[in-house]
Amino acid sequence: MRRLTSAITGLAFVAVGVLAAIYGKQLREKGAEVSPSAAKPQAVVQQIVSSGDGNRFVAETLETIERSINIVAKVRQRVHLGSSELTGTGQYWQQGAGNQRRTRWSLQTLVSGEQGSLLQVFDSQHLWTDLHLPSKHEVTKIDLHELRRLLAAKAANNRQAPNTQGRGPSDARVARPTQQLLLAHRGGLTQLLDELVQRFDFDEPRPMWWEDRSVFALIGHWKPDQVEKLWPNYKPGDEWPEALPHHVLLMVGQTNLFPYLIEYRRGADAALSQGEVVFEPADEPLTRYELFDVQFAQAIDHKLDLFKYADAEHIAVDITGEVFHRLSPNKEEPEVEAPIQSVSSRKNTFRR
Repeated sequence: MRRLTSAITGLAFVAVGVLAAIYGKQLREKGAEVSPSAAKPQAVVQQIVSSGDGNRFVAETLETIERSINIVAKVRQRVHLGSSELTGTGQYWQQGAGNQRRTRWSLQTLVSGEQGSLLQVFDSQHLWTDLHLPSKHEVTKIDLHELRRLLAAKAANNRQAPNTQGRGPSDARVARPTQQLLLAHRGGLTQLLDELVQRFDFDEPRPMWWEDRSVFALIGHWKPDQVEKLWPNYKPGDEWPEALPHHVLLMVGQTNLFPYLIEYRRGADAALSQGEVVFEPADEPLTRYELFDVQFAQAIDHKLDLFKYADAEHIAVDITGEVFHRLSPNKEEPEVEAPIQSVSSRKNTFRR
């Protein structure tokens, strides 16, 4: 993801059309509450909850999903951008762990009355993102093997370079291990959760009952340095941009640490970040993802070729170098993220 808001926008313009029929009879939603083997013992989870450390809890949620071997889930999506609303559904697949991890998002929706879709496939080496809108068709790829090589070489150079400042590494961005940087750029649920870990500070987890399921609910607020990157001239009291999430609501299963709901909220819903009402989904979220009919142990037939992407039109743009330079900018070049766009300018990206 190039940045959180662009990630939201990219996934926002798609939704509807599921391939669930491939798998035959689905497990009932109640059955999805069984803890995957990747989840830590409840005593450990309860210790984290009791500490009130929301950031640690979300990090543990990320690690649990990262350790999960097989996940199949349906996805519901709802988006509000200005006066426009998009709704739809899709499906998520995850297979393997570590260097064998493969994922697939498949989302569809109607955009201005026409079909739109997003397909994101990670085949354990390349992350392919295929965004098909009425007004454009874009395909990008990131070579994770090449990105790993570039980051490792950069880290080695930094270890050898003298630090004239006398504090920390010569390039602060290498303070985050290469493996974690790669995790943030290989798609799937782990990428979404990693964005939350890096961008937001979370309040303590609150136990509650939602949609016939016991969950922990958390509110995430922007980390100050992240707001500064996205909105350099921000001052407390400024009117919040309509296209930028104000805060996020996360609902995670108590027994399996699975993220059933991720809801990015608008500035107009700033009041929902305070008090008890915060744990009710917003009427008009900026973007909401709901995952349901989740299955953790179902084998995925390799004959389906879910984790292969064929660039039949040969239009994919390789953005590996762009991602590398964003992760490790030159010291003389300050890190700057793309300016926040207005809702009106965003509309032009999906309307003729």
